Amino acid sequence: MKKIIRTLLASLVLIALGLTLPSCEQESLVYDGPPVVEFSNFSWGLALSTAAQPHYAWVGTGAHWSTEIRGVRPDTSIQVQLIGPHHPHDLTLSYRVADTVFRLIARNIIVTSRPTVLEDGTPAVVLRDFVVIPRTATPEMFTVLNNGNITIPANSSFGRLRIGLNPATIPLPVTTTRDLWLVLEPGTVAPAENYRVFRLRIRNL
Repeated sequence: MKKIIRTLLASLVLIALGLTLPSCEQESLVYDGPPVVEFSNFSWGLALSTAAQPHYAWVGTGAHWSTEIRGVRPDTSIQVQLIGPHHPHDLTLSYRVADTVFRLIARNIIVTSRPTVLEDGTPAVVLRDFVVIPRTATPEMFTVLNNGNITIPANSSFGRLRIGLNPATIPLPVTTTRDLWLVLEPGTVAPAENYRVFRLRIRNL
């Protein structure tokens, strides 16, 4: 009899744990901060990377998303995500192609403005405190589409940045690459500081 009671008690404890653990997990995934927009990886959960839908890679040095596109692409898109409540109307954002970005060495993040002072007030020194990273793709290799505007449709979390790519002028060999730095601009919804920069690497073939 005691053995039966102990077995029943153990079963009830396991059931209770099974009911509470999922609810804790769900609560931990709730974002209650101010709305932001960011580059996000649409390819999570996909098995294959194709030319039309290349996977994004997370680059640890500088902490940013990146992907490589090969060949001429008149209309290439990169996913942008709204983190926060849906808007009842279309949400228009904008982006730009940066001439230069900067990697803060201590914080290991990419920023879009040249650092002048550190958090402690001391002057920022190139190579010691930050690294200058220029855009290597020349203007004839890309075309900003939609005047640099991005639309997240009403009641949706996702939109697409669109840009045309023409890497035909990249010098040989065909494995030579050039980089574009795409930057989400502040607007009605601010970009997330750590996810507002995307490296688009292009090559001929």
